[in-house]
Amino acid sequence: MASPVTDIAYYRTLLTKTLKEGFLREKNVSPIDRQVLIERYQALINNINGFIVVSNYTTGQYEYISDGIKHHLGYDVSNYTIEELTNLILSIIHEKQREFMLTSLFPIILKYLKDNSSEVRGTDYRYSCSFKMRNIKGAYYWYLVDTAVIEEDENGYPIRTLITCTNIHQFKKDEIIYYNILKKNKEGMYEVMLEGVEDNNKDEYQLTPREIQIINLISRGFSNKEIADRLFISLNTIKTHRKNVLKKTQCKGTAELTNFAFSRGLL
Repeated sequence: MASPVTDIAYYRTLLTKTLKEGFLREKNVSPIDRQVLIERYQALINNINGFIVVSNYTTGQYEYISDGIKHHLGYDVSNYTIEELTNLILSIIHEKQREFMLTSLFPIILKYLKDNSSEVRGTDYRYSCSFKMRNIKGAYYWYLVDTAVIEEDENGYPIRTLITCTNIHQFKKDEIIYYNILKKNKEGMYEVMLEGVEDNNKDEYQLTPREIQIINLISRGFSNKEIADRLFISLNTIKTHRKNVLKKTQCKGTAELTNFAFSRGLL
């Protein structure tokens, strides 16, 4: 049986795929028409425990925010201009974390995408991080901010991205900003290409690439035998890895490990 966070990951993936196809079909339409395109898939958006944002890398602005932000954080953006949407998003991220995002995180991500994207593979990338966001009453909550490329230029560099902001406050296990860049493999699953933590902090979990891979597969419901077959390693090795990752992450079972994986952007 799927957990709530794997359901959210599923709908996020489906929404991303649908919007990529829609933006490709309607590449030359106006921003207003694009907003209609996005709102056409409101049923998918409603299955995400949070809200979505569309960012334009050409202008540096946030062009669209779904009305889920009103339910989660209390902001009614129905009549906001693009400039007001952009100012709102930047203003509600915790001040210290916003500085890290703008001065450290974005340059790292953009350099990686510039160096590694191609016309064919540009939209196979997504990246995620966690930030505290302030609601209308001034309280801060942790959100997973997952960004997928939905439109790219001739070199595969992002033009527009779909940002899914999901409330992870109840199972965020630390106060550290963890970020990663993932790329879709031939089997359609995302693998971590680059990862890190906020400046001057230490990732207390110290997970290896293999452990991250196994956490991802466990969280997606694969059995020990299926993971062993998939990775071409012994069943006993998988059992040892499972025991180690549960100990490292301080998780008591698969459900808690799945929440941990989601909060780190691994699903």
